Amino acid sequence: MTWLWSLRIASACLVIPPALRLVPLDRLAQHLGRPRTLKRPSAAQQEAIMHRVDAWLGRLPPPWRRTCLTRTAVLFHLLQRTGIPVDFCVGVRRDNGELAAHAWLERERTPYLEMSQVEGYEELARFGGAEGAENGTPLRS
Repeated sequence: MTWLWSLRIASACLVIPPALRLVPLDRLAQHLGRPRTLKRPSAAQQEAIMHRVDAWLGRLPPPWRRTCLTRTAVLFHLLQRTGIPVDFCVGVRRDNGELAAHAWLERERTPYLEMSQVEGYEELARFGGAEGAENGTPLRS
């Protein structure tokens, strides 16, 4: 991993999690999902980016602490900047009578760089460019 990618990852991990508390998710996703013209990383580099993001967020205190929402927002931003068409998804389900929420990435309607199971979650919102959605526009809310 280059020093430039390390800097991008560190910057995203420090700036995006607090922004999730200050800016409505639909407005923030508009800015996070703006594609840029960065060189597209290989599949192995994307895995390395994911692991570096997890490591950064795993070491930081709240509000930076690694949650599915912070992880998804940071990875969505970094991957969208390279032109990788991923969607930022948010859903809910009932677990033993309790309401559980989850955020994850999808690429071509398949969970992407996801470490948890997403089956059973009812999608509440999707941000990104796949499936005809405009960046930052929920497909359903």
